[in-house]
Amino acid sequence: MPKKTANRLLQQLREQEIITVIAEGGGRRATTYVFSRLIAVTEGDRL
Repeated sequence: MPKKTANRLLQQLREQEIITVIAEGGGRRATTYVFSRLIAVTEGDRL
């Protein structure tokens, strides 16, 4: 997947609050995201 496409998809997921940034990237370090809804499902919580 081209980098430009991946960045656009990540931005859309953030805007729709599907993913959340838990650690901002910087330099060579990547940004870390969490799929809160997926975590909730795996832990047995209901949305």
